[in-house]
Amino acid sequence: MKQENKIKIFLVDDDAVYLKLLEIEFMEHGDFVIETYPTGERCIEFLSHNPDVIILDYHLDGIDKNAMNGIEALDKIKA
Repeated sequence: MKQENKIKIFLVDDDAVYLKLLEIEFMEHGDFVIETYPTGERCIEFLSHNPDVIILDYHLDGIDKNAMNGIEALDKIKA
């Protein structure tokens, strides 16, 4: 299937191991385009890639204690 016809999923989690496991799980069980981000800020930075689905961790403070959480990121994404 052409990449432009695939569902594009953004996975956002500050736990690098969990993020990789989640990416592998999606890749093994579907034909998706996956982009992963360690922070909500990075996810928002790349919204121009037009994801179909965004899966956000609620707590995104593992890398930066001042990072926005998943709800704050969701509010900015919706705006």
